[in-house]
Amino acid sequence: MKPFLQSVQSHNNLAVNESLNKLYLFEEEYENLSHSVKHNDNFDQLALAKECEMHELIEFRRIAAFLYRKNKKY
Repeated sequence: MKPFLQSVQSHNNLAVNESLNKLYLFEEEYENLSHSVKHNDNFDQLALAKECEMHELIEFRRIAAFLYRKNKKY
């Protein structure tokens, strides 16, 4: 399922972006998540930031900071 979602993510579909971002978070693939949030904006950015802000890996906390900054929610 993951390769299919990655192949259609370029359409910037809400359901695809949400699914992939949750999958990347679950699998702790911060590089893919970072790329996803920078290149696709059709997802609930503040909800994802909230999920990432307390993660044990600092890379996910950086993604949360990026999303908060992008949405001007300091």
